Amino acid sequence: MAIKIKIKGESSIDTPSVLFGGVTVEEDWLKRESFSPTDVFLCRVDLSEIKDFPETKMLGDKGYLYFFVDIEKNPADCKVLFSVDPDAFVEFNYDSDCGYDVENGFAIGFSAGDKGTAMFLKDEKVLNDEICLLRYDTSEFKETDFLGDLNGALYFVIAEEDLKRGDLSKTKLYFVDKK
Repeated sequence: MAIKIKIKGESSIDTPSVLFGGVTVEEDWLKRESFSPTDVFLCRVDLSEIKDFPETKMLGDKGYLYFFVDIEKNPADCKVLFSVDPDAFVEFNYDSDCGYDVENGFAIGFSAGDKGTAMFLKDEKVLNDEICLLRYDTSEFKETDFLGDLNGALYFVIAEEDLKRGDLSKTKLYFVDKK
């Protein structure tokens, strides 16, 4: 089984789990990480909201996962970052010039399911012995146009051992066309 992501409504800066929007990130990340002008904030997941799903036990139940994608790199590049309780923030997705509406954010919720946009998948078409932290289906959300001109899904995948060690820097991004 996996964790299905669904939109609950519009978000604000304080929404814990969010898709797109004017989310803020730790100020230190902008110094430590090499973000490019074409990096887009995709999703933030509050681990306390998914702690009851058995698939997430290795992550713990506190903190936040942040997913970013660089839409200009070919092959596409991603970052997955973790924060326990960030206290210094800088706005990230405002003024994005990626060609898609990523400034409008959406609160997200979680349920059991493995169709569409979901987390913690074991998909045999993309993965070997890896875990899909997040699959974003480009056709699923009518509320946003992000990558809506493509027909497929973004897969953020990581080896289970790297995830257990907390080494999210080993996360890879794949795009699988639905053709």
